[in-house]
Amino acid sequence: MRVFISVTQDLKKVVPFQKTIPYLLGVLKERLPERYLFAFEDVPETENPPFSKTSMGKLMKAFPPLQQYLHLRSEKRPEVSIASNFPAVSRFAYVQPELDEAVTPELLTAVAEKIPRPYSFYNVSIVLDSISWFGDSNTIPALSYSMPDAECVADGINSCGSSSFYQSDCIVLEKSFDYGTAYNPLHLRFEVTQFIEEGTLSQADTQIEELCTRFGGQFMSRQMVCCFSPQEMLHFEAAAKQLGLYLQSRSKAWNELSMPSGIPFGKESYQSIPGIQPEQNYCTPNRISYFKKVLREDGFIWRHPKIDGYCEFAKILTEGNYVLNISPWFRHNYLYIRLDCSGYNFSVNRMVSSGRICHSMKELELFAADLKMLISLWVNEVVPEIRRLFGDTPSWYAHSIVFDSYTGSVPNIEG
Repeated sequence: MRVFISVTQDLKKVVPFQKTIPYLLGVLKERLPERYLFAFEDVPETENPPFSKTSMGKLMKAFPPLQQYLHLRSEKRPEVSIASNFPAVSRFAYVQPELDEAVTPELLTAVAEKIPRPYSFYNVSIVLDSISWFGDSNTIPALSYSMPDAECVADGINSCGSSSFYQSDCIVLEKSFDYGTAYNPLHLRFEVTQFIEEGTLSQADTQIEELCTRFGGQFMSRQMVCCFSPQEMLHFEAAAKQLGLYLQSRSKAWNELSMPSGIPFGKESYQSIPGIQPEQNYCTPNRISYFKKVLREDGFIWRHPKIDGYCEFAKILTEGNYVLNISPWFRHNYLYIRLDCSGYNFSVNRMVSSGRICHSMKELELFAADLKMLISLWVNEVVPEIRRLFGDTPSWYAHSIVFDSYTGSVPNIEG
């Protein structure tokens, strides 16, 4: 197993995306990358346009050395394409990336300077790879998801997704159509496997904080990613499928229970609780203040100080060292609740309440009682099964709530 820490910072107020590569090289100084990787995904708005008129066609004409990295996505829509030198995947592991001297920081900067015009790519990933953060760097990247064999890891998935599967001592730049100009995200990735083996992870944390400070920008998130051997990945993927089936069976069983609201678990969305009259001029309360009171006695903490990522109301379970995170929100007068549970080798997320109509405080109180009952069911029934399938999470693991797909992502099995 190899372990990485990824820190995301927003450089929007520091440097524009187009000038980010020379800026980073200036900060790195003597720690220059050994190789450069890229993935440019083009999804034209019109169907079957002339290739020469697409962003990818313009790129290939302007930079002939990149033509060898062109991958067409679909026979039905040949205009959807990706150019990438991300390495191949074979038997659930990366093949050692080749060093192409034609792919230079100068070339990638020249491309970046023309994004989003004339190169209006849907997704962009640029990786400054094999940086010696702590001395010698392991030049073989680690795969954090059990992907099938592929000539290029970016072929068949979006480029932002491919970079999240790529773990090494590196820096990742991303530009996404979905982001627009709101962010200029910088992902700094550090391998800390040796520090964990030596019991000196706190020293790595101090050095990582110092390195991140040099790059500037606004801190966005921090997460620890564990990359397993092919055999371990296969085992955890099989365990995830078993847990998915187990949760399906428990959902059916819970559907037969008598819930405080009288509405069966997972059923009757968009229907009011019988026998309760709506309150005149009722408004849903502030969700943070209300659920702080509801969940406090069960040990849940809003924005838990030991949990990174998209943490809302969370606790670290003593049994198994897992995180249990509750995310409630109101949309107009409807209540929605998502539950996340994760450890170092698995993650589960489920909508446990959807479209519950709240026209009075009494209805909301009953739905809150439903939630507390569900938490008890999860801890007493599901957590023991997770421990049986995945084992306990090591004490050194730094928890975070993320929505990337890594090894052990539990499928949502319907029916």
